[in-house]
Amino acid sequence: MRPAATGSEAEVVHMLGLKFHKLTASQVLDRVEQFISSGRPHVVCVPNADCVVKAMDDPEYRAIVDGCDLSIPDGIGVMLASRLLGRPVPNVGGQPITGQLAALAAKRGYRLYLFGAGPGVAARAGEVLQERNCGLVIAGTASPSFRLLGDVEESQRAVQSIRQARPDVLLVGLGAPKQEKWIWRYRQELGVPVCVGVGATFDFLAGTQRQPPEWLGRLELRWLYRLVTEPRRLWRRYLIGGPRFVFLVLRDRLTGAKACQSGDWSKALR
Repeated sequence: MRPAATGSEAEVVHMLGLKFHKLTASQVLDRVEQFISSGRPHVVCVPNADCVVKAMDDPEYRAIVDGCDLSIPDGIGVMLASRLLGRPVPNVGGQPITGQLAALAAKRGYRLYLFGAGPGVAARAGEVLQERNCGLVIAGTASPSFRLLGDVEESQRAVQSIRQARPDVLLVGLGAPKQEKWIWRYRQELGVPVCVGVGATFDFLAGTQRQPPEWLGRLELRWLYRLVTEPRRLWRRYLIGGPRFVFLVLRDRLTGAKACQSGDWSKALR
């Protein structure tokens, strides 16, 4: 195991009404190893710009991010906002960290469980991760129904299946905030040392959603590619949520300094 992250490296950054941990990808992996060694359940959130907007309208989701053990910044929007606000955080990201978690698991012998996405998608995503990481153990995969969050019986069956598989890391791809709410609600019953909400990562791994060209990725324009290729599903996120995110950044820039001094981050939510 690599040396534990120091307190300064694990500094919590508050902005846009949420908390983020100022950790590099390597430091995130160090923290994951610490969580697994402890054997206790830990929740990892990966908020992007869309999550920030959703959290403003959803106090339950906002409280989960505030209470989670690790909050990893995801996407160019959050990274640029953090720089503008004078509280820079690395852009670790849900998709990249999933690949790095799989590599770490293959190296250390950790067991992964993939839970979420459409029928067969998690299973195919698990196969892709195994193809890329020799020796990776996929303890199980499952694709629940869309009514999972409101169906206690289905959730209990899923919890039992996951518990019996004894994973070290549970990757949940139900989309935010559904995945975070489900993890938070059942985290103690699951008993998994590390539970991470990974959004659409399984779909990208399985190929059911196309990855943007590398040149768009280098320009940090993945969001534009997704909007053009999935306009019916994503227009509201980017064309309505995008301007709202910009508004929140500007509002935080105007009010954040006072909130930072007083420690009252509720001021930035009004």
